[in-house]
Amino acid sequence: MWGFLLNNKIMTIKEYQEIINKTAVYPQQVNNFGIAYCIMGIFDELTEVYGKVQNNDDQKNINKEIGDVLWYICATCKELELDFENILKDRKNITTTNRLGVFGILKKYYRDGKPIDKGFITDYLKDLAYDLLSHLPEETIYSILEENYNKLIKRRETNTIHGDGDNREIN
Repeated sequence: MWGFLLNNKIMTIKEYQEIINKTAVYPQQVNNFGIAYCIMGIFDELTEVYGKVQNNDDQKNINKEIGDVLWYICATCKELELDFENILKDRKNITTTNRLGVFGILKKYYRDGKPIDKGFITDYLKDLAYDLLSHLPEETIYSILEENYNKLIKRRETNTIHGDGDNREIN
């Protein structure tokens, strides 16, 4: 069982997932929109990660963006009833996964009512987690999750969950 220290208590990944899911707020105009919202969020946050990497930004700022990607991976797992802990533990370099294929799956799900290929999505998330986390020590991954958790709790307290900006919970 994975876990990390949070407020002098060991928090498991499953507990993290339960708490983080409480900060998930999506528009509900489209039935089951949470799935698409999470996938779009992953790509949006990945753009921020890669932008910070290209600009040789501080690793701490890059890790904050990785935390946002992990939040969306966690939320995607909730939406599709996948195991977030398994995604983190069993991350793999799956070069056969065409990441953009996820959009075709979503299109057919919403347009035609086809079931979502959870195996493809699981492989996609494991591949993504591999790319983001394979170079980081385990304790750094936990600190990223902890920082992301603390940021979101602060945003809930300051009513800044919605909006734009990396540090809007501080203002």
